[in-house]
Amino acid sequence: MYMFDRFFKKKGPQSLPNNTEVQKSKSETPNSNHIEVKEHVREFLSFASATRGGTLREGRPKENEDCVLIGKNHLAVADGMGGHQRGKEASQTIMETFDQAFVGEGPLSLDAWQKRGERFINEAHSYLERKNAEVSESISGTTFTGAVLEFQQNLAENYDLGRVAPTKERSGEVFGMILHVGDSRAYILEREGNLKQITNDEDALFTLMLRQAGEDADINAVRVRAREAQEALDGLTQTEKASVLRKIYGFDEEKIAIYEQGAHNVSAAFGAGLEKKPFITFFQLRPGDTLLLQSDGLDVLTNEERKAIIEHSLDEAYAAEQLVTHAMQKVQEGRARGERIKDDDMSVALVRNTFEPTETE
Repeated sequence: MYMFDRFFKKKGPQSLPNNTEVQKSKSETPNSNHIEVKEHVREFLSFASATRGGTLREGRPKENEDCVLIGKNHLAVADGMGGHQRGKEASQTIMETFDQAFVGEGPLSLDAWQKRGERFINEAHSYLERKNAEVSESISGTTFTGAVLEFQQNLAENYDLGRVAPTKERSGEVFGMILHVGDSRAYILEREGNLKQITNDEDALFTLMLRQAGEDADINAVRVRAREAQEALDGLTQTEKASVLRKIYGFDEEKIAIYEQGAHNVSAAFGAGLEKKPFITFFQLRPGDTLLLQSDGLDVLTNEERKAIIEHSLDEAYAAEQLVTHAMQKVQEGRARGERIKDDDMSVALVRNTFEPTETE
């Protein structure tokens, strides 16, 4: 059961007046764990984000190398790597580049979106590679998951994307594009209550499964299998994870040891290895749907916990704050049991489509 000290029921869909935009820079709720919360509303899209820095092994707070963004029509999380200052610089650089790449310039087709997304990925990665070549210190890089959204009526073309094609009667439809590198994740919580992960972690688990499958393996099939395995592992103790990997996925003790030592290592990142084609996909955010982006610090949560927290929060800002708070509590509880759990930086960004048709639509 989830106990919330502020709200106890889910917010119903809500329609805001056209062209209404509200920006709050920081949560006014006192929080000794320094969770920074932001929120932003664009017509019937309600955005929110939350982020906090992790702690070092001795328990001292560390600088937050994550970077989180909610813009007018885009949101993203980035998890910097390469040491405190350089990791932060890498995630901030990628976020600034992303923010500039998708400033609105009038209606665009989805094909134009994709080309702009590919250009952003290539240019951002090349820039960090050049910066790394200029210094002799540790390599800096960052994972990244971002989304660009647009109302259906503002697109240059109409698209189906595998669902019911939008019509005048379905004016609440929103289209989006996901850009993904590394192990930060994107989920959609559908209005029917189904939580679906729409990205694949490019991490130690994926690398081990790819090696296990062999050189001729279908990389997309391995990604799907790794995602299924990760969903099964989320929220488990180290002992439980080892048991699942051994019994269900056929890992021997050597692979389990490699996984435990490098569970947070990524096989793809901006500035530090981008050999595989980055993940770009399109989606629809229907009225009542919520898009969630998170850094890997929240991998301690199970899908049931993610779903329950979002569904039981009255607004998106509180949902974002509670996702981070609950993940932080699970890390603290695990450490109290003697488990070797990394208290990583934690960041989330989410957006909910609150459109509610009127009787005349």
